[in-house]
Amino acid sequence: MKTRFNILFCLMAVVLVKPTVAFPSENTQPFQIVRQGDVLLVKSSELIKAGIAVKALGSRDAAVCHQDRCAKVTVTTREGSVMLLALKTVADALDAKIEILSGGKSARLQFPTLAATPAKQLGRVGQLAPDFRLARLDGKMISLSDFRGKRVVINSWASW
Repeated sequence: MKTRFNILFCLMAVVLVKPTVAFPSENTQPFQIVRQGDVLLVKSSELIKAGIAVKALGSRDAAVCHQDRCAKVTVTTREGSVMLLALKTVADALDAKIEILSGGKSARLQFPTLAATPAKQLGRVGQLAPDFRLARLDGKMISLSDFRGKRVVINSWASW
């Protein structure tokens, strides 16, 4: 019994002490781009093929997600049900760099490792959750820091 407790304690210590999770730097699959004047556009269907999730948020906005990064972007124009998004806007929103391929006919996005991601973004996988305050059902305020040193499960969801 004592041995099992020691092993469990060691495993918990390893899990709780691990500082960050670093994703390797990766590129998306190449996708086709459209040039409209000086602006490079990408169809939402091309982004989806490249591994970037795209979801319409009304007629003017869309959510784009790749791994643990999600952002809201403005739709430049539409071709039927397909949204055209400014490539620079998508790259900036997802903290990625653009690599132009095939003489400007296609591109792919390069994502940095988690450790290289700027600190301006909060709530990244592998980091401590940012402190926040909420009102309980009885009206008393409670914050995440009230539970420091204790295990906390944060259940969040989205309904699109």
